[in-house]
Amino acid sequence: MEKQPDYDILEGQKIPVGRLAKPDEVAAVISLLLRPDAAYLQGIELNADGGWLACGNMLPGQAATDRDAYVELVNLVTKTTASKAA
Repeated sequence: MEKQPDYDILEGQKIPVGRLAKPDEVAAVISLLLRPDAAYLQGIELNADGGWLACGNMLPGQAATDRDAYVELVNLVTKTTASKAA
């Protein structure tokens, strides 16, 4: 029987950084939020996901239109940034 590839490797390949998070990386984000100088952060959504959502990947139950709107926004920002650079 052929050995199945490691789950962490397969899932990690789907994430832009190319791997799953290490526990200390997730702990660092939590630590950042617990610092007194982060007290002004209110009502934010901070995704420590290696770029998963930033690249338009969807969470279970998220509508495809959410992803489409995000991709459209990224394209608009990219075009605007490129035209300013030119």
